[in-house]
Amino acid sequence: MFKSQLRSGIYSGGRSVDEGGFDVVVGNPPWGATFSENELEYLRVENDKIIVRMIDSFMFFVLLAVKKLKNKGYLGMIIPDVVLYQVDNFKLREKLLQECCLNKIINLGNGVFEGVNRPSCILTFQKKKEIGNFALVLDLTKQKEKTLISNQSGVIKIKQDFFGDLPEKMLITSNIKSYEILKRVYKLDNCTVLKEFIDEDGIQRGVSPDLKEAFIVDQNTIKENKLEKEYLFPVLTGGKHVKRYYIDYQNSHLIYTTRNTDYNLIPNICKYIDKFKEDITCVEVKKKKHSIYSLHRPRERSIFEKSEKFIGVITEDELII
Repeated sequence: MFKSQLRSGIYSGGRSVDEGGFDVVVGNPPWGATFSENELEYLRVENDKIIVRMIDSFMFFVLLAVKKLKNKGYLGMIIPDVVLYQVDNFKLREKLLQECCLNKIINLGNGVFEGVNRPSCILTFQKKKEIGNFALVLDLTKQKEKTLISNQSGVIKIKQDFFGDLPEKMLITSNIKSYEILKRVYKLDNCTVLKEFIDEDGIQRGVSPDLKEAFIVDQNTIKENKLEKEYLFPVLTGGKHVKRYYIDYQNSHLIYTTRNTDYNLIPNICKYIDKFKEDITCVEVKKKKHSIYSLHRPRERSIFEKSEKFIGVITEDELII
């Protein structure tokens, strides 16, 4: 019964398997299907080469499609975006990169199917191995309006070997240049431990405002309120901007004031912060230990003004630097 269901989820064109495989296999296989224990056991045995840990039904359709293709045949699938990056799909990605030429990766994001919130992507391959193959990559995850894919700009051409050199063979679609740092790391013969980079200041925490909305401003806010630029500095807000292999700069600025700042010199900044008086509930402000116009913990400016520094996030599941 299960084998017939698996076959019904794929539409194939061209030659039959008896004639050496199909010319084309396309599909939108089921995602997150529920299996009985007997079916799971069958799947683990039949697909042991691609199973890492978790099992999702779409994985087996992709593998079956590759098996049914003739040499130089084409595969096109719309499947969950976890196939691009999730560790559980590492062996499937490896299989595809080993046996096929990657043609296109289109990261569609959410809202592709009505009533389905799971992000998805489109992958197209050709069953052959070719050194120096290039793939076309398009990221639509931030696309607000639904338009034809053929009308999109921003397509990037990437060598297939690039993905093969990434951890778990990830098929990334954004901030691609930032991942070049990994290649440099892997080429190092001898790595230096973190403690050898730490100077006399040690490891420090970032600044702490009493209310982020009051002290972190964008360009429009700066312009509209004529904020004194001498007290504005570029800022990163931890996990929101600091990613695993790159920094997602947003052009935000921090109002950098301390308990020793002469607030008479920054009337516009004070006027702007006054808008948040009711929202700033810091006990130290109420006890007048520091002004409402001062950062809660400004830290030493010299820490941030160093020419080279590591920036890390320690509030995630793993350390990100």
